[in-house]
Amino acid sequence: MLDVNKISIVESGAFEGSEKTARTISLYGNQLKDFPFGDIQKFPGLLTFNLGLNKLTSVPDSAFGPHPNLRTIILAENEITSIGRGAFSGLPKLSTIELSSNKISTLGPQSLAMTGHSVGLAVLLSSNMIADIATDAFRGITPAYLALNKNSLEFLDKDVFLPLMQDMSKVENAQISFKGNPFSCSGCNNYQWLVENKEIVMKLLTDFLCEDGKTLEDLETTDIGCPVLL
Repeated sequence: MLDVNKISIVESGAFEGSEKTARTISLYGNQLKDFPFGDIQKFPGLLTFNLGLNKLTSVPDSAFGPHPNLRTIILAENEITSIGRGAFSGLPKLSTIELSSNKISTLGPQSLAMTGHSVGLAVLLSSNMIADIATDAFRGITPAYLALNKNSLEFLDKDVFLPLMQDMSKVENAQISFKGNPFSCSGCNNYQWLVENKEIVMKLLTDFLCEDGKTLEDLETTDIGCPVLL
């Protein structure tokens, strides 16, 4: 571990010689703007990767996989604005992705798509600026916990969240946190699907709150501006 130093550069091959023994790579609290992510695959026994509290601005395509054993990835408190396609794909034992307190405004195509992960996967995206999510951003992922609280979402895109929620509803005690988003709760096109699928949605969303204070349980079609059928 090389935590809390002033390291600004890690060159490819920097950890040469520890490929067979390393279980943790941790450079928490440094000044890294980049990292040779391709080297991660040279450490088959690696379990934890921690680059929290650095100055990373992006996560490249296919950054971490394939890797047979990696379980925990911590990239919180950086300056990340973008996540590449399949950045976390090919990680069958992955249990935690920590991306809180970054500068992410958009989850682009397949940015969190996976081909496999652990049953209890937690994906933590709190305290970003996420306002837009690509339809396939969560392709193949069924987390037990998804934290999107304290972001900038004004509504939940049906094409993004309904398939995700349908899958997560089959996971025991699964939960999605949305507290602290500016949900307008107006617009039939954006909110009707939530009202119509309350049985599924309310099991997963325990802290959903409209800007006017209404909860999901309170919300009806008339509240969101849907026409009244006579």
